[in-house]
Amino acid sequence: MIQVVVVDYKIAKNSNLVEKLCEHGFDATSINDFTQLIMQLFNTHVDVVIFDLEFYGSGDVLSIRQIRSLKNLQSLGIIIVACHCDIAHRLALVSSGVDVFLSRPVQIEELSAYINNIYRRTNSHATAAAAAQWTFYRSEWRLVTPSGTSLGLSHFEVSLMEMLVKSIGKPVKRRDIVSIGFGLDPLSYDNRRLDSIVSRLRRKIHDAYPLSQPIKVVHSVGYIFTDPIKTS
Repeated sequence: MIQVVVVDYKIAKNSNLVEKLCEHGFDATSINDFTQLIMQLFNTHVDVVIFDLEFYGSGDVLSIRQIRSLKNLQSLGIIIVACHCDIAHRLALVSSGVDVFLSRPVQIEELSAYINNIYRRTNSHATAAAAAQWTFYRSEWRLVTPSGTSLGLSHFEVSLMEMLVKSIGKPVKRRDIVSIGFGLDPLSYDNRRLDSIVSRLRRKIHDAYPLSQPIKVVHSVGYIFTDPIKTS
């Protein structure tokens, strides 16, 4: 069954949309918080996300771009249902990674057809080539790029990598990195230090392997390692 999540920020929720999707054979649920959406996308399988918007805002473009920046979510279907949106705003949404834009009121038959088309498209291509793999040598304090370049890591970078690798493909909260990874009190810890550690490691990675940046920022949550990686 096709898994659909409806993101509804409106004060008056459109519960009918979820009900109609379920009636048309989709496994549809609703959510109203972007951070919760990101966590759900990494913790459960989702085929299509529908943003049910009353008014378009510039923050919607940023939200779509953040989703599309995460490698594990690049094949996710994204549909916008909204009103009061001119052509310039529509183009901005499409450029940010939206698959389909529909104006309200939307016909459930049309929406269902788009969902099915997106699902067939994203599930019809099997990726032939295996993704390039990183290797993390915990005891040697090294990270090896897919091209074979070895990066020496600092104590905090090793602790950071250990946390990211344990939750590969899922966001790790900043406070967990500080408390569990570094063994420090997150209440008294200066988060700018963590930002500096992450930025320094990302620069190392970029300099050694500019083809990919596997450490991504998940705004309001923390960080995630998105590429395949093995430990040794």
